[in-house]
Amino acid sequence: MNYGWPLPKRMDLIKKLLNGQSIEGQFPIRFQRALKQFNVYNVPLAMPKYRLANGRTQAAQEEYLASHSDLKPDFFRKDLEFEQAQKVQHELLTKMVSEKGLLDYFKTNEQEQPLVLTEFGFDVNGNRRLCAMRILFEKDPSEYSRFENIKVVFLPTCTEKDIDELEAYEQIREDIKAEYTWITWACMLRKKREVYSDEDLARLYDTKITDIQQAINLLGLADIYLSNRNRPQQYHLVEKAEFAFKKLLTGRKAFRDEVQRDIFEKVCYCLLDDASDQGRRLYEAIPQVQQYLNKIIEKLKIEIVPSVLIVQEASQTDILGSGEQNELSAIARVVNDQTNYKKISDVVRDVIEGERAIEREKQNANYVLKLVTEASTRLSESVLGINPSITSKTGITEQLSSIEHSIGKLKEWLSKK
Repeated sequence: MNYGWPLPKRMDLIKKLLNGQSIEGQFPIRFQRALKQFNVYNVPLAMPKYRLANGRTQAAQEEYLASHSDLKPDFFRKDLEFEQAQKVQHELLTKMVSEKGLLDYFKTNEQEQPLVLTEFGFDVNGNRRLCAMRILFEKDPSEYSRFENIKVVFLPTCTEKDIDELEAYEQIREDIKAEYTWITWACMLRKKREVYSDEDLARLYDTKITDIQQAINLLGLADIYLSNRNRPQQYHLVEKAEFAFKKLLTGRKAFRDEVQRDIFEKVCYCLLDDASDQGRRLYEAIPQVQQYLNKIIEKLKIEIVPSVLIVQEASQTDILGSGEQNELSAIARVVNDQTNYKKISDVVRDVIEGERAIEREKQNANYVLKLVTEASTRLSESVLGINPSITSKTGITEQLSSIEHSIGKLKEWLSKK
């Protein structure tokens, strides 16, 4: 497949068209802050080059570079004419075209709107449509002969800012174009932030400054999560997790203690690992992780920490230390150990489900009696479970003190009329 003519050949055709009379009509475009009429021309399908700075493909390009470590970071920027870069751009666009149904659209429809090309023949608006038409024509030139030549308009000499404004306006219009995903949107904003201020971006895309900042902050959290999982910039793994990251962004602000905040984040990461659960359920679960974090930590101490630390105890007898902060530090080590991720996820879900069950049970008049009965049964079983030769006494005194305190509160309540 041809991914665009060489520059001299393109310029020769463009010059002839602009100086000739072979105009197919006119098409209105809002450009340089005014609605203008542009002449429409027919050009061979093989002539235009893709615009490598296309906002929609920014995230896909970053993910591609992250998974191809042999390529330099400027692969898509160094040479806009580079055939290999154009080929990869076509591959990235092909995936987008397939996902958004543009192939099916063009199988039965004509090209209705012209592509918008720069004065050098780069496609500013319509890259995916160009890709879809090329795929179909390559597949069957006879059946899709209507795409052998395509309609285009040419922009006059202009700045990158002019093109960005055109792109921003054209791609929020309702037509057959696909919407931006949250990842694509954020990657594009982060890239353009190298040139524009947040105020400029808000004006350019007709949105709030806080929306610009939140989008980039969410992308930052996604990058941290993916790097933590050794999958940097593999954004397809978090495409369904936008609202989960929003809750994570909000939830982490609730923890002033850095260690607690780290535990909260890493516990949420374990839930994010399940790609099938990144939608509404995870959106609801993350605030509950924040709400029940102390209970999750206590269960992690019981379920995971002892087995992890017992081996270390011989060489570092005070590894848990005597204070709460040392215990939190031990939990932090546990939640950062990838061998524990699945178990942590199970613990979190157990705690959340348990707390939900408790909330339901609280509506039951016999709720307190049920819990006291269960506690009595557990204590009886613990007495029967004592083996003087092997049973450890560590931590039991503190737990009994807590139980006695609870018993005192219950008796105080029972003594009241």
